[in-house]
Amino acid sequence: MAFEASIISLDADRKRMSYLHPEVMIEVEDVIFHLHKIPLITRSPILRNLIHAHSTEESDTCAFALHGFPGGAHSFELVVKFCYGRKIELTSVNVVPLLCAAFYLHMTEKFSKDNLIAETEIFFSNKVLPSGTESIQALLSCEEVFIQAEELGFISRCLDSVAKYMMKNTELIYPQHDLLWSEIRCMSPTHLELTQSSLCWWFDDLCSLSLDLFRRLISVMEEKGHDPLFIFNVIMYYARKYNPGLDPDSTGIWSIEERFVLEQIVFMLPAKKGVTSTNFLLSMLSAGTMLSVSPACIHIIERRIGAQLDESTLEDLLIPIFGDTTYNTEVIKSIIENFVKENSHVEKVPSNTAIAKLLDRYLAYVAADASLNMEMFMSLAAVVPRNARPCHDDLYRAINSFMEYHPWLSEEEKIKLCQVLDIKMMSEDACNDASENGELPFLFKLKVHFNRFLHFRRSLARDGAK
Repeated sequence: MAFEASIISLDADRKRMSYLHPEVMIEVEDVIFHLHKIPLITRSPILRNLIHAHSTEESDTCAFALHGFPGGAHSFELVVKFCYGRKIELTSVNVVPLLCAAFYLHMTEKFSKDNLIAETEIFFSNKVLPSGTESIQALLSCEEVFIQAEELGFISRCLDSVAKYMMKNTELIYPQHDLLWSEIRCMSPTHLELTQSSLCWWFDDLCSLSLDLFRRLISVMEEKGHDPLFIFNVIMYYARKYNPGLDPDSTGIWSIEERFVLEQIVFMLPAKKGVTSTNFLLSMLSAGTMLSVSPACIHIIERRIGAQLDESTLEDLLIPIFGDTTYNTEVIKSIIENFVKENSHVEKVPSNTAIAKLLDRYLAYVAADASLNMEMFMSLAAVVPRNARPCHDDLYRAINSFMEYHPWLSEEEKIKLCQVLDIKMMSEDACNDASENGELPFLFKLKVHFNRFLHFRRSLARDGAK
């Protein structure tokens, strides 16, 4: 493939060169450019020196290659057009690669008046950066010239502009705390209820950013004081492009990249309590455990969950095992154990009571899972301290539900299961129900009847004292 300079429409002063034989051949990527010396050496000292270095007295032509040229052949073609005096069309997509190319060739005002760096910088500063949408396009184009764009500060300038734009458009995305990490992979813009979908194409473009650039964008948003809830939703939206460890056909051997992505998502999440839903954190913990992410990452997730577990709902705890329909009781057990351990002080008893109530609701819900074995159920029930349950009515209902959905339990197993209950901490209504419950083992019902008899005697004694 060759680029023939003679076909370019030249201005009047250089029109005569269209009839001259090209003296320079420059290879960029796999493209050969056949060019003239004068337009190049008057605009770029780098090209001037290279042409001089590769010229010989024996030949009136020279040839060389520009390896690793910023923006590749496309940017170099624009540079050539500029050198030949032809007007080039600048856009938000080509301006950063072209700027990097111009700096690479030292096309400064000091070397030549009205040179390429000045022209492209004016467009970048006056046309691209003031517009959020144009800045997003420019930021995406930085990926192809990342090293040069970073060194020259164009990435930072684009990030700053995009963050400012997003600050003005936070109304375009609503919080969605009901989404699981396992649901992110099939998420679409409609799942996030974009209020003005026609204006949100830019949000999809952000999802094309590399993980590194996206992480830096989040950092800039935090520095500028963006609403943490908005930042959380931006991260969730971006996360939909990844699917670490969620492939149902996976062999269970996860890549380093998948683990890295999940870890980075965790580290990006806003630190403010309650912003990131417990449900989302729990599902990430489940995925992280499966992907064998770093202990530091696991610790961060567990601490985040523990800090807000007493404000969580039953729905937050319903985290399915990936590729299965059963619930991840192991993760819940571990989280509650850590919470109880961290909140074992006397003043934290109300928090433990709230967790115990939430746990009993959770036990009643997962009891319907036929694959949940009795040992795990009992282990879950015993994970909170004894004084955390001022009443055992909810725990009784959960055990009763487990027995109904596990009709194959033997009498001995039912007796063992009921040992986690304290009859003395059951209300009279619960005891009345238990005494007539055909699911309960005979020995336990006998204890219930005895406890009811004691209640009756105490009642008579109180009436007699009056």
